Amino acid sequence: MEKIRFGIIGGGWRSRFYITIAQQMPERFGITGVLLRDAEKAQSYTSQTGVKAFTNFDQFMAASPEYVVLSVHRSAAPEYLRLLMKMGVPVLCETPPAWSIPELESLWNEYSRHQAKVQIAEQYFARPMIAAKLEAVRLGLLGEVSYVEQSLCHGYHGINLLRQFLRVGFENCVIRGQRFLIPATQTRTRDGELHPEQYIVKSVNRDLCTFSFSNGKTGVYNFSGEQYRSYIRRSGIQILGHRGEINDDSIFWLSADGTPSTGDFRRYDHGVGDDHDGFCPRSVTLGERELYHNPFIPARIGDEEIAIADCLVKMHEYVRGTAEAFYPLPQALQDTYLALCMEKALESGEPVHTQSMIWH
Repeated sequence: MEKIRFGIIGGGWRSRFYITIAQQMPERFGITGVLLRDAEKAQSYTSQTGVKAFTNFDQFMAASPEYVVLSVHRSAAPEYLRLLMKMGVPVLCETPPAWSIPELESLWNEYSRHQAKVQIAEQYFARPMIAAKLEAVRLGLLGEVSYVEQSLCHGYHGINLLRQFLRVGFENCVIRGQRFLIPATQTRTRDGELHPEQYIVKSVNRDLCTFSFSNGKTGVYNFSGEQYRSYIRRSGIQILGHRGEINDDSIFWLSADGTPSTGDFRRYDHGVGDDHDGFCPRSVTLGERELYHNPFIPARIGDEEIAIADCLVKMHEYVRGTAEAFYPLPQALQDTYLALCMEKALESGEPVHTQSMIWH
């Protein structure tokens, strides 16, 4: 198996997922180096992770990464992306580095001019349970899907899931939205679990938006950022097709002969109970049908790392010319554009009608 060698620009929280993946699977992934701007931080980063950190771009590139993972603040991302595209270096970007329509259009023009190889490291659709439900939809168990409500993730991530399950391309839509302030007790943060005496009650946004697409399909975005890492806020998804529906981890459908059927998406994990192999998801099944199998067993990584590792592998295949893009820039630009329109609808309280954009 060919080892995938990539470099990382940026040393923030997200970059650590890539370090974990490479450390868990050194036979499959190798990090050529990390580029940071501050020499003291670079030294500390190397000490903590064991990965060579550079402060000089030319030295970073001299290590010959197959492609670069761009994982910096969105204010710094466009500068690096323009440079890498001009140099002809393939880029796996953590987020679409543009947050206005003119910036999206400018990015598309530069991408087209350089015929660049750029993809976005979108991970949600590669998480085991979501991937299994997408497979059930692809297999036609629900028939034609016309309605999806997701309460799983925010912004362009959530919109991408709506489009994936609905199989919507670049169709225009009408977006209507309303934002609510709802009190919630915070029990965990990105830095870890809080002690009960640290719990605080704060008002958080709850966004409810509908996407009425021109092909008659409907997406509903129902999300609050407090759902991430919360013990008391549930995430979920509902997918309606003309032959059945998925409600969270349950599915109801008509079999090929018209018999009403029901089942549950069952997840199998290593490292639970008397299984001492160390935690990692194994598979997701529906009855006797395996809808998802973890390709990275026996690496001890969770759902997020599995999904990111999948992005790394698919980027490698794309760069090598053995596979199509898994999340090409035009799709990412469309999701970001719809997220901008959604925010406008939420702020104004008025319907927003999307338009065909230059990347269509």
